[in-house]
Amino acid sequence: MKGTAEFHQDAQHYYEACFGPESDRAKRYETILKAEEEGDYDAVDELREEEAESVLSVEQLTHSFRGNCEWEILITSGGPAARVLVEVDVNGEVKWAEFQYQAWHQAWYAPEGQSRRMLADWAGANFPLECRYCAQENGRW
Repeated sequence: MKGTAEFHQDAQHYYEACFGPESDRAKRYETILKAEEEGDYDAVDELREEEAESVLSVEQLTHSFRGNCEWEILITSGGPAARVLVEVDVNGEVKWAEFQYQAWHQAWYAPEGQSRRMLADWAGANFPLECRYCAQENGRW
């Protein structure tokens, strides 16, 4: 864990601001789940579109022939920057996700205490993360 105690504290605060229970993103995700449960798919589509517009980019970083492909969902850039790294299997199912924070001249850092399951569910519910190479190899494209 590189960085100062202040850097680690800043990372934790940034995680809470982006994905903590009181964050806009967490509240929107809860609303999406409730709308799905109620069958209000127009609201689901609208909320997912809003969520997609709230991030800077969604980019595939790696492709593995074993099927574990890595994606980056960039939340903010500059100093500070935040992203969610996501690993998906050959079917595009999210297997793992982690919030990472970066300040000027610092490496990416994953603060402790984050809910990786919530991040994985959030990423899988809001973004199509299926690797086109895996899809081609499995005859889906």
